[in-house]
Amino acid sequence: MSTQSDGQATKRQHFVPRFYLRRFLNSKNEVEVLDCAQGKIIAPRGTKGICYEDFFYGIRTGEPDEVSQEIEKAFQQIESSIAASLDGIIFKLVNNEQILIGDKWTIALLMSMLWLRGPIMRKQINEMSEYMMKEVMKRVFDHPQSDALFDRFDNDRG
Repeated sequence: MSTQSDGQATKRQHFVPRFYLRRFLNSKNEVEVLDCAQGKIIAPRGTKGICYEDFFYGIRTGEPDEVSQEIEKAFQQIESSIAASLDGIIFKLVNNEQILIGDKWTIALLMSMLWLRGPIMRKQINEMSEYMMKEVMKRVFDHPQSDALFDRFDNDRG
C-alpha cells in the first residue's frame, strides 16, 4: 500500500480539506461543529477531528487499500495548488480588485471538490453503481442466449 512521507498510510481521509477548515478556526484554534446527523452543536474540535472518515476514498469506505491512498495523494496535490492561490483571491475580493479567469477556475475547482467529495455524493455514486449493476445483470439473465453463455463459461472453466 502506498504511504505518506512519514511511512504511514493516510487513515483519516478528509472530504473537506483541512486547509479550508482552518479558515473557520475560533480563538482556540478549533472549529465550531454542527452535527447534522444528531441535529445539534457539538464540542468544538481541531481540523483533524472533523469532516473525515477512515479510508474514505477506498473502494469500500473504512477499508484500507491502494485506491484510497492514490486518491488521497491526488487530492493533496490539487489542494496544495488551491491553497497557494486562495489567500490572493480572497484579498482581491475583499479589496474589490479584478478577479482573473484563473482565479475563477480556482474557486470553481474548490467548490466542485467540496461538492463531489462529500459523503452524500459518495452515497449517490454507490447507489447508482449498484442500480446499474442490477440492471446489467437483469439484462444478461433475461437474454434468450444466457443459458448458452453460462454453459460455455462452465465448459471453459471446468
